[in-house]
Parts: sequence; structure tokens; C-alpha cells
Amino acid sequence: HLQAIVRNGPTAVQVDRVIFSNQQQGAELVGTDRHLGDSVEVLTDEVTAFSTTPVRLVRQAIVRYKGGVRLVWYWYRVAGVGTTQSMKAKLLEIPAGIIGSSPSEFVAVSTPCGPRDCADAARALRAVLTRP
Repeated sequence: HLQAIVRNGPTAVQVDRVIFSNQQQGAELVGTDRHLGDSVEVLTDEVTAFSTTPVRLVRQAIVRYKGGVRLVWYWYRVAGVGTTQSMKAKLLEIPAGIIGSSPSEFVAVSTPCGPRDCADAARALRAVLTRP
């Protein structure tokens, strides 16, 4: 599990990368609830586009935890292929395991947001992900 904090002006964006070099029971790529945290309540979870040229998709979740509310954008990478769909990630693991390709990853970026409006948080995440 690699973690970093990236600043976008006054906003701190947390970047998490969980790498699975080999998977075993209890340590699997697909199982997002574990990756978002054991003590979080997922309020919304949907696919959204954060860039239009080219179109880049992420899963967008708004989660409540004891410290407040966070906007989380996340995706999976298996054998160099990014996806927002957990079932597709699971299916990609089959040929990846056969050919022995690179490790699987769960990537998430997140920042606190207001209980009713996460527009500023979304702008901060977008800015971090589209930096040159």
C-alpha cells in the first residue's frame, strides 16, 4: 500500500495505490469495501468522467467516516488495463495470471468534501489527476 498527499492549493488530496503481486484469500483486488475502509459508509458510488479529451472514467464514491465526508475517485488496473468495473477487473485477472503479467492495482484519490456539495473536492481531484 503506497500513500501520498498531494496539495492542490490549500486542498490536500490523498493518493492511495494498493498493489497485489499475488492474490490470496483476504488479500484480493476486487473487494472495494475493504479498500475504501472498514469503517466507512458509502453514500453514493457511480461511474463519472473527469476528462473529456480523451474521456477518462473513474468510480466516484462519497463516503462518510468518523472524520467527516470524503469524495473518492477510484479504479482498477490489471495487466496494464484500467477499468472502473470490479467484474471486468476480476475477469482480466484470468489471462493476466496465465501470462504472468504485471501486478494488479487498486488506485484511489480522495479529499474531504462538504456534506451536500463536493464540487470543490471534484475540482481538486481533477486538477491532481490532470497535472502535466
